[in-house]
Amino acid sequence: MTVISCSNVGISFGATELLKDITFTVGDGDRWGIIGRNGAGKSSLFKVFTGDLKPTAGTVARRPGLRLALLDQHRAVEGATTVWQAAAAAWKEVIALEQSIGEQAIQLGELGEKVTDEFLERFGHDQERFADLGGYIYHARVDAVLQGLDFDAEESKTRLVSSLSGGERGRVGLAAQLIAPADLLLLDEPTNHLDLDTTTWLQEWLRDANETVIVVSHDRAFLDAICSHILHIEARSSEWYKGNYSQFVPQRAERRLTRERELQKQIAYVKKEEEYIRRNLAGVNSFQAKGKRKRLERLPRLAPPPGDPAAMNLRFEPADRGGDQVIAIKDLRVEVPDRVLVEEFTAVLRRNDLVALVGPHGAGKS
Repeated sequence: MTVISCSNVGISFGATELLKDITFTVGDGDRWGIIGRNGAGKSSLFKVFTGDLKPTAGTVARRPGLRLALLDQHRAVEGATTVWQAAAAAWKEVIALEQSIGEQAIQLGELGEKVTDEFLERFGHDQERFADLGGYIYHARVDAVLQGLDFDAEESKTRLVSSLSGGERGRVGLAAQLIAPADLLLLDEPTNHLDLDTTTWLQEWLRDANETVIVVSHDRAFLDAICSHILHIEARSSEWYKGNYSQFVPQRAERRLTRERELQKQIAYVKKEEEYIRRNLAGVNSFQAKGKRKRLERLPRLAPPPGDPAAMNLRFEPADRGGDQVIAIKDLRVEVPDRVLVEEFTAVLRRNDLVALVGPHGAGKS
């Protein structure tokens, strides 16, 4: 079943054309990765999906009643006092109903035999609605997601949002979207603020999720782990591919090679026809030459494949060669208020070394 589809969608801002002819269809349970250079229009496409931005061309069709949960790059946490409340923000109606049912249960005990049929009918209706809205599962869902994103679920019920760091706020924002009841998850750079362990957890969560997922990411390993389709935005348009990122790469290379061959074949054909026209336009074969000229004028010309986005344009000024020992550290200690982050750290970084700093949040990498 189709969840959302785009047909020849275009996005422009004033005279600037950002995207054109975006066409693809997302099916139920699909996991799409949208890739492309920064500024290519990936986040704007998300706004078209949600309806916050109207396309300047083409159409977007959504399944009737589709519930969307959007994680943008800003991940604001507003209107919540505790971390648990922020994570469960999308369940406000269920939480309010749960509180109302609790109050009604107390009243039921106090009324005893004086309880009315009207009261019992409303009490039963609220209980049924609570169950239908997922009231008996949301607590476990909130706890599981918070735990997976490296929060203590029990502590989160009293921990204040105001005490969170920027990275922790980002993880709470991600938790809120994963927890929200939705048919389609739109995740913009979800691995920002995640370490290796929480990224692995997120991959497993999304693979097992019932929701359809569309994710914008530059993390190739993450795209490999979760994606069933790739949408590549390039040169203001897009093409889609079946498979994860590693499967996309050779498919794209093959398509580029095929188009390059078709282009060269057309160039050779046009050159041959133009030479015939030049030699025969004024001779006995002028009628045929004029016919060829008209056909060439109507011939749709193929465009060369867009430039390779993997190529970075960098230029470094030559400098004097440095020493072989770049950094030497001995017995390093790093403290923040009330906490020692690094103690008795000794290391030497030499020329041409490649070093990755890995570890959980708060370990002292920065």
